[in-house]
Amino acid sequence: IFPFFSGAQGLWLWDDPTRFGNSQGIETYNYFINGLARLAQFKTFFEGNHELVIQTSAKDYNENKKPIWRGVVKGNEILIAAHNPFAKSETEQVELVVSYNNWSKKIYLIGYETSLCVFDMTLLGIEKESGTLNVYPNPNFGNFELTFVSKAAGKGGISLVNSIGKTVFSEMLDIREGDNFGSFTVPGISSGVYFVRINIGVEVLHSKIVKF
Repeated sequence: IFPFFSGAQGLWLWDDPTRFGNSQGIETYNYFINGLARLAQFKTFFEGNHELVIQTSAKDYNENKKPIWRGVVKGNEILIAAHNPFAKSETEQVELVVSYNNWSKKIYLIGYETSLCVFDMTLLGIEKESGTLNVYPNPNFGNFELTFVSKAAGKGGISLVNSIGKTVFSEMLDIREGDNFGSFTVPGISSGVYFVRINIGVEVLHSKIVKF
């Protein structure tokens, strides 16, 4: 499944599964063909104008032992493929946040399954953005500036969440009504895509950043 989400137009099969002398080769081909059959149900996503969503390299996923996901966007819909090759058991459940521009969604993977599903990005994702949060320069190496508008003054919290939903940084902010300006530094985290969230009472602002 995943080669097609990385831009492959086809695959070249050169091994004859019958030459192995046991069932191992046949089982491998069956697994592969079943994957293609699943993907064929969504073939229209790979036809005409579409966009591949590859936010993190396979190398980084492997080094960080994280679940991997890829997306294909066509119109207002996104096809997501996600897999946890590092699952400890067939029943282990992990939470994964997938995103594209201002849309984001939590999905759950069980064991070694490959999840393949379509989402309508015109519907609400994790949270509805109630204001504008600008984080810049983006990407950079860990020193970010931010601006946002708050409807009320008071204490608020800023947090940084990674691609699997884990909070890797948080602190409190003094927030005033109207325009706000601030900064935060996160030099100790690995490079990748993160989600910045600011909670001001019931109001939630969020933005996506990339740290080198």
